[in-house]
Amino acid sequence: MKGWLVVSEVLKDQQRFSKNHDLLISSAKKQGIELQKLTNVDVLCYCDGKRLTQSSPDINFVLFYDKDITLALYLELAGYRLFNSAKAISLCDDKALTAIILSNKNIRIPKTIHVPKTYHKTDEHDWIGNFCTKAIDVLGGFPVIVKECYGSFGENQSLARINDFTLLTDDLNKRMPRSLIIQKYIEGNGYDLRIYVVGNEIVAAIKRRYVGDKADVSCSCNISLHEPSTSEALLAVTANLELGLDFSGVDILLDSNGDPLICEVNSNALLLTDVLEVTGINVADYMIRYIKNKIKEQEYDVE
Repeated sequence: MKGWLVVSEVLKDQQRFSKNHDLLISSAKKQGIELQKLTNVDVLCYCDGKRLTQSSPDINFVLFYDKDITLALYLELAGYRLFNSAKAISLCDDKALTAIILSNKNIRIPKTIHVPKTYHKTDEHDWIGNFCTKAIDVLGGFPVIVKECYGSFGENQSLARINDFTLLTDDLNKRMPRSLIIQKYIEGNGYDLRIYVVGNEIVAAIKRRYVGDKADVSCSCNISLHEPSTSEALLAVTANLELGLDFSGVDILLDSNGDPLICEVNSNALLLTDVLEVTGINVADYMIRYIKNKIKEQEYDVE
């Protein structure tokens, strides 16, 4: 069995990403799978008006560890089985879409409002002030936080709580015309949880206490093994299922009552090597085994 591990050209050599890639490749090798690492530059999305055809029939699957959704869809139309699918990645990549899907299924998330779409900066109309007045009323008052819908690793995020109307309008003005959401701030306990789900089963869970500002991409965290409660496990598995994911890293916050809420869902969850070092659990092994079984099921159905 052979597959491609598709990753970002820009991020491929950064240690915190390459360590995860190497772990996936070594896990595949242990299970008799040849997993070739390629970037979204290596695999070009070439459109020439003809129906796409699979150019490498000896490749059984693609482990798509990137957020280049256009390329993911291109590969699916070419006949490749992707883990995760283009649709699932896109739903996780856009925090507004994640919130809409999960809340529609009555999955607990912080109260969330999507900031109306704009196409350019403008001072000609005080729509931001009008919007913020309505938003804060619906959210039940301050504090709130602002998140950019697209963004990973804490980049371009302002996760500090906002308690003031002027600060909120200034923050939105500064970020226009990016796609944004406003969420009710969850006080928490100085930590969050990440639960790794593979095939709608919990395979590992960690608690993360942050050292410094979580919004800073260079922020570090102290990781420890966590045993999920029944409600935490159910929340993570349900989120994974409703977003159509093969596997994910589900980030969970606990409110003042200790009840869990979904913070975000990661289609390409990192920290695999950190989890292995701290807990002894190799999440990559579970992911590869899941892929292997799915491909075998697919081949059996064809026969």
